[in-house]
Formats: sequence, structure tokens, C-alpha cells
Amino acid sequence: MKDLVNSSKNILILLPETVCFDLVCAAYALALSLLNKGHKATLACATDIPDKFSQIINLPDIPVVKSIAKSEVILSLNLKKGAVESVRWRETSDKIEFIITPGKGDFEYNDVDLGTTGGTFDLFITLGCTKLESLGTIFASNPDAFSNIKLVNIDTNPQNNRFGTVQVVRDSKSLSTLILDLVEENSWEITKEAVRIIFQGILWANEGFRQDQDLERVIRKLISKKDNLVDAVSAMFDSISVAELRYLGKIVSNIKVFSDDLIVSKIPANEIQGVSLDRILYPEINVVSRVKNQRAVIVLSEYEPGKIQARIYSKKMDLFRLFSDLSPIGNSGRVIFNLEGSLDEVETKLLTRFESKGTPDPQKVSAAKELPEKKAPTNSEIIKEPLKKANGLPQAIPAPPITPIQPQTGTFPSQIPTQPLQPNQWR
Repeated sequence: MKDLVNSSKNILILLPETVCFDLVCAAYALALSLLNKGHKATLACATDIPDKFSQIINLPDIPVVKSIAKSEVILSLNLKKGAVESVRWRETSDKIEFIITPGKGDFEYNDVDLGTTGGTFDLFITLGCTKLESLGTIFASNPDAFSNIKLVNIDTNPQNNRFGTVQVVRDSKSLSTLILDLVEENSWEITKEAVRIIFQGILWANEGFRQDQDLERVIRKLISKKDNLVDAVSAMFDSISVAELRYLGKIVSNIKVFSDDLIVSKIPANEIQGVSLDRILYPEINVVSRVKNQRAVIVLSEYEPGKIQARIYSKKMDLFRLFSDLSPIGNSGRVIFNLEGSLDEVETKLLTRFESKGTPDPQKVSAAKELPEKKAPTNSEIIKEPLKKANGLPQAIPAPPITPIQPQTGTFPSQIPTQPLQPNQWR
């Protein structure tokens, strides 16, 4: 990869039709690193990069295109020595001939010039694409552009088709982590802006602050670049709108349980008004993805009639491998992908996929049961079983007793001992 990049001047970074926050962070960080090396860098994506992402990360001014211009041959004639009376052309078995009849004066061989337009990139880099078809209309409308071009294929999906001149397909936790690895392996100088974007991508893929070597590594780079870590983090935890709060409530209220350990919530289109599914909803990640004792939590959102976005969370299964044929975005514990069909059809398809992996009786898939309402316990039940579980719901943990703070002697209130906030208490 290093030799291909070093020998190229104008590089196009191609993204799949469906993008997530980690993918966008990886793309912009790679583009910034290439620009810092003196290359030209352009991003290509068949769909718009969500505007919400620009509210979280300060997207650098890098051109983004939605198509690759087809290469065209231009035959030009210098008219300084004469005028043209007519132009004709004829096609033979192996060539096309142009017949130009001068009106006055004469033309010489040196008056004819041949040029080309389009196809100006000398290196393609695909990012997060399991196959070229993942690029959508960028590939479908101009497949010839990929036939005679050097191509580097960067991906974390083990189901990648291994296309391209060079394949960098690794089992990495996130694309942002993989880009950080490549920057360090090739000894590229990385800017403070690129480090911050990589940090935010790894933080998103890592579901927030939890112990992780990659996160610690990029934090050290941020500190070495004298960047403000608080500013980088605070943008990730922006407040949510009222519509998004209602949407989160619908996720909870629409829950059904299958096979005792599969939770599904289906949200129809009329209940998603005012909600951008491209936005990172950390309340959903921090609550829904942490339901105890469940094989998986599936959230299905109908963003258009017949088009469903699936977001699946699990602590027990490698979701990325389970759904690798659907070109997922995410990691082993959380994936996002789109499917076509009704909510019920997509639900059945996904549940069948889970049940085919040697899990509980498939007959249970067709019969969902609503979460039962827990009756108010009697006084005797409260005394005998204060911590009784309610049909698979997480067990309530009693709060520790509150010890009043005794008045302290001394002049300053600061003498009262305090404890620093732990990372899991940060908001």
C-alpha cells in the first residue's frame, strides 16, 4: 500500500452507499493524512453524508463527489491556419476515422491535438466496502472506471471479496482503528485534526468510555498534539431533541420478547417523524445495548415504506460475522444495516437467522409474547421476596442507605471531603 500511495498524486477514497459515523471518521482522517503528505484527496459516496455528522465532528473542507466522470477522448483542431467546411466520420472494424474538409487554407499534422477528460485519479481506495457493488451507483454507472486503475481495498469485514490491487482486510474493532494502524505502520505524519476525528470514530465504535487499548492509544496521541480532550468528547454527547426522546420511548414501549432471550422493537414510519436515524443516539446505545441476559436486542425502524433500518446489539454473539453477508456497519457487539420489506417480514428474516445458529426451539420464533405487567406485590410478598425478578426483567438492586453528612468544623466548605467523578458517571 505504501508504494502505491507514494507513487500517486490524485487519490479517490470511495465509501459504500450506507455509511456510519465510524466510517465517515475513518474516511476524513485518511484524507487528511494524504493531504498532509502532499497528495490530492477526494471522497466519493453515492449518498449524502449525513448533515448531523458535521455537528459532531468538524468536517474538513475535502471535496465529495457522487459519481466518477467517464473518460472521454477529445480530438481538437487548430483553426488559426484555416476554416472547416465539413466534418465526417466513418467506422471500420477496428477504428474510427474523422474526415475534415477545409473551407480555406490548409491543415497540418501538428494542428491536430488529442486529449482526455475524466478518469483523472491515479489511485482508488475503497473503505468499508465488502464488494464493488457496495458503492451503489458510483460503480453501477461507470464500472469501466475500475478496470484499469490501481485500487487499495481497506475493510474490517471478513466476508470482503478481496478485490483490488492491494487488500488491507483485517479483523479490527473499527475502521478508525484500522486507519490509525495504517498511518503508524507507514510512518505518516498525522495532524491534530486527524487524530481527533479518529478518536471520535473509535469512541463511537467502542460505545463510549470503557477500557480499550485502542482508545487509550489515540487519547495519548491527542494529548501529544495538545488537543482539548474535553471538547472532543463533549461534541459526542450532544443533547437530543423532543422527537428523538419520543422515538426512544417508542423503542421501549414496542418491545416484544421471542424465544425468551431475543428482544425486538419495531418502529413504523409514522412514529419516526422528526428523527434522523443517522444521528448517534447515545441513550439508545447506553440503555438498549446493555439489557441483561439477552442474546440480542433488535431495533427495526421503517425510515421509508418498505425500507427498514436494523440496529442490533448483543454481548453474547459476534453480530458482525453473523450478518456479514448483509454488508453491516459496526462491530461484533453492534451492527447497522438496511433491508427491504415490511417490518414483519424483516423481523421474521432476522429471527430465523438467529434461530438457525443452534439456539432455542425455532417454533418459538413465530410466537412473540408481550412483556407481562407485574402485579403489585402483597405486604407478605414484599417481606418474603424483596428482590423477586419479573419474568426475565433485570433484577432491581436496592439503593445503599444514605448517610447524612455531618457538619464540619472549619472556615471553608472545601474542607468537606469529596470524591472525583468516575468515567462511568460522566455524561
